[in-house]
Amino acid sequence: MNSATKPYQYVDYKGMKYPFSIYCPIHGKFTTTSNNHIRSKFGGLLCARNHTKQYLR
Repeated sequence: MNSATKPYQYVDYKGMKYPFSIYCPIHGKFTTTSNNHIRSKFGGLLCARNHTKQYLR
C-alpha cells in the first residue's frame, strides 16, 4: 500500500462528533464522523451500499 492509499493518512481528528475525511481504496475520499465510522461494519456509505446490494442478490 503506498502513501496515497493509506485510509487515515490525512485525518485531522478533533473528537467523536466532528467530521473528517478518510480515503477508501475502492471509492476514494469520503467524510464521516468517528462515531459513525466506529459503528459502521463496512467503513463508508458506498461500501455499505455495495455490500447490501451483494447480500440482497
